[in-house]
Amino acid sequence: MKDRFPLLAAAVLTPVVVLAGFAWRGVETQRRAIWADRREDAARLATAWAEQGRFLMDGSVIDVSIEHPLNEYPDPPIPIGDASGSQALEAAKNNELALSILRDARTEPGLSEAGLPVNVLAGARLLEMYDTPDNRGRLGYEAVHSPSVLTPVIVDNLRKRGDSTWEAQWQAQEPARQLVRRHPDVEAGWVLDNGAVWWIDRPRPVLPGTGRVLSLAEMNDSLWQHIPLPPWAHLRLMVKGLSSPVDEPLAEQAVGDRYGPLMAQVTGDGRDIEAIVRSQGTWTFSMVGMAFMTAVAGLYFIRRTLTRERRLNELKSHFVASVSHELRAPVGSIRLMADALDEGKVSPETAADFHRLISREGKRLSNLIENVLDFARIEQGRRRWHFEAADLSSLVTDTMKLMEPLAAEKGINLIRTPADYEAEPEVDSSAIQQALVNLLDNAIKFSPPKTTIKVNLRSRGKQWTLGVKDQGPGIPASEHTKIFERFYRPGDELRRETQGTGIGLSLVKAIAEAHGGKVMLESNPGTGSKFMLVIPFEPRMDTDPHE
Repeated sequence: MKDRFPLLAAAVLTPVVVLAGFAWRGVETQRRAIWADRREDAARLATAWAEQGRFLMDGSVIDVSIEHPLNEYPDPPIPIGDASGSQALEAAKNNELALSILRDARTEPGLSEAGLPVNVLAGARLLEMYDTPDNRGRLGYEAVHSPSVLTPVIVDNLRKRGDSTWEAQWQAQEPARQLVRRHPDVEAGWVLDNGAVWWIDRPRPVLPGTGRVLSLAEMNDSLWQHIPLPPWAHLRLMVKGLSSPVDEPLAEQAVGDRYGPLMAQVTGDGRDIEAIVRSQGTWTFSMVGMAFMTAVAGLYFIRRTLTRERRLNELKSHFVASVSHELRAPVGSIRLMADALDEGKVSPETAADFHRLISREGKRLSNLIENVLDFARIEQGRRRWHFEAADLSSLVTDTMKLMEPLAAEKGINLIRTPADYEAEPEVDSSAIQQALVNLLDNAIKFSPPKTTIKVNLRSRGKQWTLGVKDQGPGIPASEHTKIFERFYRPGDELRRETQGTGIGLSLVKAIAEAHGGKVMLESNPGTGSKFMLVIPFEPRMDTDPHE
């Protein structure tokens, strides 16, 4: 089955991958179709705007008062040596009609001998004679449209009389006047000024004091108020060579010839299109993804199950072989020594040694069988725990005496460090002793001859700790968790050199957890190993202490 698994995976995943490819092609086709429709709509919008945009722009151009080329209104004014304007003003004197004619003349305003516009002087004199709203309005108009050094004074005077319209208009036109001053060579055309695009039209002969200025930025801002657009579209005016380019406009159209290289562009970021496509794609790929993940998860669990079953079978085979080996050796020894005793082939002195060896091998068999039976009970959930107050110090001492003969065969010295312990917690004494026997048995198996194994018992806060430290080869960090698994035994070298069934440490872990505690390991290659049972004084609340 291991060799066939790639074929099984390919057979399951290939249709899902093909389905994902078709889904992607479908989403891309839908995206291109929606964008094609969007560009057609944008072309219609750009054409419609180009047809009516020129009229809207004509109405958005701002007329501003700029200096006549011969009159820069210096302060103080420069006398011109021509008394015609002053003579006309003097002739009018206090004649309201004559002053009105001078004020409202639609020709180029004359200048007084001091270089001031006569129409503004006439309007000021009329206002002094008759302070009416009409005189204030006409004076303000003439002062703003015939600029001179008098203009700021007059608009300030009108503001004090309650009419601030002309002061605001004069101040609003100042940026445009500055703009025209910065570009004296432009008669009519587009200019780039401080990052903004402007259209300038110099004064015409009919009204030499009036210029025309258009801000492209303000024009773009006003588009939304005059042109109804769908939510996705953005209408933008740009002057080629001056405006910041758009990477890819949906459509563009020239806006008449009057304003030069002015283009109307329709753009759209396509977020609504992408949202539609993304929503459809998300739903589609979610279904495909779920199918793919289901297939992968199914293959993973199939492979994991097969791997675990194969590994368990291998571990069980090793376990059976190990148990058979562990049983064969002591049983063979007992039979040989029993036969020798039965036939009377040994001396009385040797007979005593044989009896001792038979007893030791019997205990070894008993421990092995007890471990196997306890392991089976724990696996099946039939293990019963009997909690009662116990003298752990005596229990540790008795267990160490029990294991001393086995340690003596390798010249290993069992030492108990001074105890820092006095309490008598409720534990299953036989289980704790079984755990300590297994820890000592492992320590003796893996420790070199003529070394020392230390056992310590101490209390720490609300828990007590039982530790066994050896001077063996140590355990790599990669195996710290594995060695507590059932049937697991350390690497090949140690497995060949030592005996065991691979269930001792799993029993230790089960016993610690049954007491609400845990088993810990501190070990590195070459530094020995220290196993510790860490168990709270209070027994597990979900365990019946009298069970």
